[in-house]
Amino acid sequence: MESVPRDRAQPPIKELYRIAKQYSRRVEEVDDLVQDLLLEAVKTGKDFSDASFMAWGRGFLRNHAAFIARTEGRRRKREEMVQYADQGADDIDIQLPEDFIAHLRPSLRIVARLVSCGLNRKEILYLLNIADTALRQRLTALRREWTAYLDTTLEQGREYRDQYTHVLPNGLIRRSLKQVFSNTTGNKGGKSSRIIGSHDPDGHLFTIRSFSAHKKDPGGNKE
Repeated sequence: MESVPRDRAQPPIKELYRIAKQYSRRVEEVDDLVQDLLLEAVKTGKDFSDASFMAWGRGFLRNHAAFIARTEGRRRKREEMVQYADQGADDIDIQLPEDFIAHLRPSLRIVARLVSCGLNRKEILYLLNIADTALRQRLTALRREWTAYLDTTLEQGREYRDQYTHVLPNGLIRRSLKQVFSNTTGNKGGKSSRIIGSHDPDGHLFTIRSFSAHKKDPGGNKE
């Protein structure tokens, strides 16, 4: 049997597509994976008729699919933070990892923890009692730190994963908390107060109230 010349050898397209489907997370990725493999094979001078080609091809498809998944995960998380910083939408659920939060400076750390607790911008403004411009500056700085963190994890070959899988009905919990607030007076004993509500991992609601310090009348007691 006459051997096929190297420049005339045809790549095993059907087999490559079958393998690509095993590793791709979306159907539309399959074509891109195979095309990238063929480009890399031509660029590096791979022989399609060589017995070791399929082993190399499988490894390339597996690694390249994982790289694409990490890149898309990083982009999605970065866009979530951008959307939160720009709009503060209530339906954005961001769970920032502890190893990221722990290295932030204190002013950003508290904002990051509140974001991870599911608070929106209005709630964070209320709790921290800061100006909207100040919160915007913190969210912009937090977004830069988050982007740098995602870039670092990608460079190190680590795949970012959410620490928790949210299974609680956050919308129902939020409505229930608002009902609790509406049934709670804003003042107690004439003292100005702030109140924040949240829930434990099982969905049980709780509220925390803070009161301003008592200030004495500079004129003293009057009879």
